Amino acid sequence: MDNKDTKTKVNNKLKDKPSHKGHRQRMFAKYRENLFDSFSPHEVLEILLYNCYPQIDTNGIAHNLINHFGSLEKVITANIDELIIAGLTERAAMIISQYHEVNKYLHVNSAKMDTLSTNEIAGEYCCEHFGQDVVESLYAICMNNNSKILGIRKISTGDEQKTESYPLEVLRAAMVLRATNVILCHNHPSGNLEPSNPDIINTLKVANILESAGIHFIDHIICNKKGFVSLSQRGMLTN
Repeated sequence: MDNKDTKTKVNNKLKDKPSHKGHRQRMFAKYRENLFDSFSPHEVLEILLYNCYPQIDTNGIAHNLINHFGSLEKVITANIDELIIAGLTERAAMIISQYHEVNKYLHVNSAKMDTLSTNEIAGEYCCEHFGQDVVESLYAICMNNNSKILGIRKISTGDEQKTESYPLEVLRAAMVLRATNVILCHNHPSGNLEPSNPDIINTLKVANILESAGIHFIDHIICNKKGFVSLSQRGMLTN
């Protein structure tokens, strides 16, 4: 039986399952009174899934997803394909992935005028905002002369990052935001923070193209949610 048949069987079974009369109303009342403060992890996910499945009991789906991924956090930060493999419809997977993406979007866009004045501060900032990404992505953090953030742009994701085209994308982002200083950041979901040879080569290309345009390249941070490596601190930003 393929994954599609499994999802159909599960969803049909859930449709046929007698619903607990008034359960959703009680859940909404509980949320209205205490927000998520009094919710267990599976209850948080259950109520989020109401937006995906208006007519069926989502309690079992929530339990199954948390059992599959290991925690609520891992469900919310999973990518769309992983959620589909775990049994969600494509629409439901897209909705669930949006909760993490909206939170990240708000963090990034509220970051304007934050100051990344040292490598340590920049590294900790990158861990907090990008370290939990489950897909490897590259960001350009564009700043003014005082190291205050003017804006952050996602340059590439996944295999796109292995191409040689992104140095020009970094330059374009910096020029649009009128940045005078730039820090690159990308995450390593595997947990290994060591820079690869392409990481180093492409970082030097970015540094050269920015410096030729009068924009100072400060650092390239490689991070995950537990820590970071600064190529500047490693002395890797000189040819």
